[in-house]
Amino acid sequence: MGRLGRPLYALAVVTALALGLRLTPLWTASAMRLPPPPASGHEAPVPVTFTVAQGMTPDAIATGLVESEVLTDARRFHLLVGLDGAGRDLRAGCYIFAKQTPASEIVRRLRGGITSVQLLPIPEGRRLEEVGAIIEQAGIAARADWDAAVAKAPRDRLPAAPPASRSLLGYLLPASYPLQCQASASDMVAAMLDAFTQQVTPEVIAAARSHGLSLDDTVILASIVEREAVIRAEQPVIASVFLNRLKAGLPLQADPTVQFAIANAKPPSGAGGWWKTDLTVADLRIDSPYNTYRNPGLPPGPIANPGIDAIKAVANAATTDYLYFVAKGDGSHAFARTLDEHNANVAKYQR
Repeated sequence: MGRLGRPLYALAVVTALALGLRLTPLWTASAMRLPPPPASGHEAPVPVTFTVAQGMTPDAIATGLVESEVLTDARRFHLLVGLDGAGRDLRAGCYIFAKQTPASEIVRRLRGGITSVQLLPIPEGRRLEEVGAIIEQAGIAARADWDAAVAKAPRDRLPAAPPASRSLLGYLLPASYPLQCQASASDMVAAMLDAFTQQVTPEVIAAARSHGLSLDDTVILASIVEREAVIRAEQPVIASVFLNRLKAGLPLQADPTVQFAIANAKPPSGAGGWWKTDLTVADLRIDSPYNTYRNPGLPPGPIANPGIDAIKAVANAATTDYLYFVAKGDGSHAFARTLDEHNANVAKYQR
């Protein structure tokens, strides 16, 4: 049986920042894909939380901002505040700043009471450990607190919860979340569960049932589609390939499930990645229920948190008779109906 081909990933670097008490996802037409957290020595800047107390003078504010490394030019701050008497308008509150923020921006936000204009992007296709690393790097919570919050999360927030024996992997919906002050890991988990419930509507669930898929089946398959697809428009077609293989009784043979199994067997240390890129023949033989080369049907659980587009792509999969696909090297895939066609595509694109 020919292989489906290795996934390729389009990556974009985004800075993770501090999270808000009330978290509502910001849905964008084109969500971002992020690489793993930067290696040691290249960490993203840590945001600074700064509280302006009621009655705090401009001098005290400037001193605190300089000590926090938010403000580098106190003289310009005083000049801007003194020009039009803005010192009387500086509002109390808990603010989130980047280090070395321009004085004019600080004054603008303090006058308007704009406590935060920043977002925390949680990318699609990541494991719980990877999301936890983003949360920790953003200064929201330690990894242990994130793990505990996920384990204790209220599953009744979901339209249908996964089995109690499994984690919530797959059900923490990726999105960009507005940031404010003093949030916790529990706040973050609750917001992601609520986002899942809001976006995975009864209509989406009903569409998936037309393919014979439960909500859990849909999330599992969507997690594989998320890891396989680079071009979002191909997600419904890739979903159709997997659905066709399931109906035909063929193993999915999806490389991301092997990557997931490898990382489960030997978690990476330090800056190591969770998704091994160059799989060997020996890797494809790993003894794991998640290895879809050795085991027919769906794996026992999701391999990542899929985005809403991947979930909808499974629920509304394209109608095709494709059984194979292979990466072409530019982010797109070549699809095939027969093994001979597939092998020809592999010879062409996977030299």
